[in-house]
Amino acid sequence: MRVLFQSNRYAVSIMVSYVLLITITLSLSAIVYQWLKAYVEVKEPLECPDGVSLVITNYTCSKSFHSFSVTLKNKGRFNTSGFVIRVSDSSNSKFGVEEPVEPPLPPGGQPPSKKLFPGEERKFSYLFPGRYSDLKLIDIQPEIERDGKKIVCSTYTVQKVSCN
Repeated sequence: MRVLFQSNRYAVSIMVSYVLLITITLSLSAIVYQWLKAYVEVKEPLECPDGVSLVITNYTCSKSFHSFSVTLKNKGRFNTSGFVIRVSDSSNSKFGVEEPVEPPLPPGGQPPSKKLFPGEERKFSYLFPGRYSDLKLIDIQPEIERDGKKIVCSTYTVQKVSCN
């Protein structure tokens, strides 16, 4: 009977060692995972949410004054903190190439805010870029502010224009 009892103890000892080995391995892997998680700090890429939309509702363009104005409307569900506007003088262009020049401000004047709330419509005026004598296309790309950073959205609005 004593021999039988000793063989059972030996089997229990092996089982306890396996349980300890697995417990130590899992504990170490959890510690290493937490350390790496804090060390690497993976951040999600910042993107515009669905429902950000700026449209051009009207435009006026004058070749003689080398200026144009666009009326923009925020048809989306979110505030936009601004927009990027680009123009092109090529009739077969699919998107704008150069940014127009903002008109000079009067002394002590503040630049107009480009922030648009949902449903808000506002007119913005610009001058042609330096070498342009005519405009054929205007494109608008909204930008939003998230976590203190400006994010330019991947969506944009294109409007073919003809200047007088």
